[in-house]
Amino acid sequence: MKHHSTASGALLLALTLAASVCAAQSSALTQATQVGVGNRAAIDQTDIGKEVRANVNQTGGANHATLTQSGYWRKGIGVQQTGNGNTSTVRQESGTSAVSTEQTGNRNRALAVSLDTGASSLIARQTGNDNAVELVDIDGGYSGPVTEQYGNGNRIAVHQDTVIYTTVRITQTGDRNQVSDLHDGNRFNYTTIRQTGADNVVSARSDAEASLAEVIQTGERNQATTEQHQHDSYFTIVQSGNSNTANLAQTGMLAPPFSGNTATITQAGHHLAASLAQNGGGNQGAIVQR
Repeated sequence: MKHHSTASGALLLALTLAASVCAAQSSALTQATQVGVGNRAAIDQTDIGKEVRANVNQTGGANHATLTQSGYWRKGIGVQQTGNGNTSTVRQESGTSAVSTEQTGNRNRALAVSLDTGASSLIARQTGNDNAVELVDIDGGYSGPVTEQYGNGNRIAVHQDTVIYTTVRITQTGDRNQVSDLHDGNRFNYTTIRQTGADNVVSARSDAEASLAEVIQTGERNQATTEQHQHDSYFTIVQSGNSNTANLAQTGMLAPPFSGNTATITQAGHHLAASLAQNGGGNQGAIVQR
């Protein structure tokens, strides 16, 4: 299915897409291409015993795209938005799922929600202008979200609740940066956050058993505040250049048998500062400044 939108046809396109998907639900693939002016696309798929996929490609104009998939078979979503208003909202429920969303230029934004999915993957990439990304993953497992932001407003928020065996990778290069990374009730959680240039920040809290996380900040305002609760956790913060600061708190086993946590803060150059607090037994901590 292919469409070229006009100013008067944007709403009609959204309605046509939704109606055609309902009428032809057995189709494995639904796609929409929109060029210029108002844009919009709404796709809602429920699998009926086979894989479902949806692709949206929007170039120029106010953009928008809302895609929802549910059911227990494999699901896939691809969104590409180039120029102007942007925005993407993606929601997947149950089964295995994959999402790829790429936004280039102008107002950006993207929201991805996964509920009760297994073996899920997400790639979100934003290049230029106001950026933002929000990832919500609840009651899932074996997930591997990758988010990348290059230039301008940045921001990323990740919230995982009751997820096992998950890997989160966040990369921000240039301009306002920021990250908020929350994990509640997870097990076997790995997170890596890399920020290069501009205002940085990072705030991470993990209430997860056997979690491992690293934050690497290179250049400009830096800062990083983290918390880890539970045991068998590792956290590393590396800050190179400019205003620095760090802070790190780990709470582990308060009674034997102790199974401790490990934390390291390394700072190289400029205003520095650091602080490290560990509760429980069997912990190890180190601060290195040079």
